[in-house]
Amino acid sequence: MNVLTATNLTKSFGTGESRATVVQNIHLSVRAGETVLISGPSGSGKTTLLTMLGCMARPDGGEIQIQNVNVNSLSQAGLTSFRLRHIGFIFQAFRLIPSLTAIENVQLTMNLAGLHSGSRKACMLLLEELGIAAKADKKSEVLSGGEKQRVAIARAIALNPGLILADEPTGSLDGASGKAATAALVKTAKEKGAGLIIVSHDPRIELFADRTLHMEDGRITEESRRTPTSA
Repeated sequence: MNVLTATNLTKSFGTGESRATVVQNIHLSVRAGETVLISGPSGSGKTTLLTMLGCMARPDGGEIQIQNVNVNSLSQAGLTSFRLRHIGFIFQAFRLIPSLTAIENVQLTMNLAGLHSGSRKACMLLLEELGIAAKADKKSEVLSGGEKQRVAIARAIALNPGLILADEPTGSLDGASGKAATAALVKTAKEKGAGLIIVSHDPRIELFADRTLHMEDGRITEESRRTPTSA
């Protein structure tokens, strides 16, 4: 089952002669439990594509369906509510609130969705699954990079979204921490049955992805699949 289907996506910026098309006629689908890596040089349109798939920017043309909902038809308020419930985001810089503890950062997502009752117990279970329960009550500002990334993963999946989007999730981590965090993210997404899209320059992530899509000049120019013995 596809959790995401994007058809003929196009996005441009600027006006007149300075107008530039940064995403051109992209077609993309992601199945439940599948990990897709989007790679390519800076300026290839990867991040712009991710912001459209994450309902943070509207395409100029084309259609996006997430869990059988045509998000193009949603109002701005509807998009905000839909993002919270159905899309989990993981960023290179983690974007945790330094003054909050690890578990409070995860609880925040559940509280925004109105799920106050039992949220600590549910969040503690997520932290346990990711091997970081021992740091639950530590302020996020004192955690290591790898620990922060695991908290960010827990926050992203707190509401069991159908789609998880990760933008350069290993960019702030050393090699060992990056590999461990990627493995935890891919494992968790598969177990939850979520589609996972990772945008990254890190070639090591190809070892974890079911498919790798290469972007150049706003287009997907190449697709490769990982064989079961590659990882």
